[in-house]
Amino acid sequence: MRMHGEFSASPTNSSAGRVGQRVQGARPLTCGSGCHWPTWDVGTPGREPSMEFQMRNKTFISSMVGVTAAVATAFIAAPASATVTFTDLSAWTSGVVASGASVATETFNSYNGDYGLSLSGSTGGIAWTASSPSGGIYCDYGLFSTSVADYSVTFDFAPGVKAVGGNIFGTDIDFNAIANVVIGVTLSDGTTYSGSSSSAADFVGFISNGAAISSMTISASKAGAGQVYVTADNLYLGIAPVPAPGAAALLGLAGLVGARRRKA
Repeated sequence: MRMHGEFSASPTNSSAGRVGQRVQGARPLTCGSGCHWPTWDVGTPGREPSMEFQMRNKTFISSMVGVTAAVATAFIAAPASATVTFTDLSAWTSGVVASGASVATETFNSYNGDYGLSLSGSTGGIAWTASSPSGGIYCDYGLFSTSVADYSVTFDFAPGVKAVGGNIFGTDIDFNAIANVVIGVTLSDGTTYSGSSSSAADFVGFISNGAAISSMTISASKAGAGQVYVTADNLYLGIAPVPAPGAAALLGLAGLVGARRRKA
């Protein structure tokens, strides 16, 4: 049973009710004003340009080379994001399937009570571990949350996943949804999200077009709302297909053949 104040670091998996048990925690490049196209008096036709003209010409060319290099650097330093964000479960699911991955769902229906600092499970062949060193983990038959208000939770996935999402919202101590809560999400690849949620029907999800997603940290907050517990009703994972051993061997053989042809 959860008590106000400190809680045990060892999972107790108590089936006691949640009422009164959770505790509120401590809470593009521009030129600038001096840029212009110069005009010069090149002198009488047929004569050599004056020294003044040559010096102005060199200064102008040097300044334009610097501008071109700065623009190129700006484009290189701002690569496109490799992760796409969704707030509609159907659209996210369609995107996962279109990428060749499959969807596995963790409903949290088999978890109930206080689990201390962390909780582990698996779905679709993916092992997940949820941890909140300061907030603890508490579940209520289908709802995953924290034992202490105003703390985040991090999910780690092994192996990493192609996509991840969830019905993420904020609740009070009795697991009642709080309207207009700000949900924050940070992924292992640096992707961040901040959006509003009011119920268990609200969804946020991500599909990676690059590296696999190995972790997701979620939080919930609302100014003036008092105790807010980040809560998830479902966790959805997009799992990339694993090539069969025979297919992997064929791919390796094809690579060797290609290498031999290049060397011939």
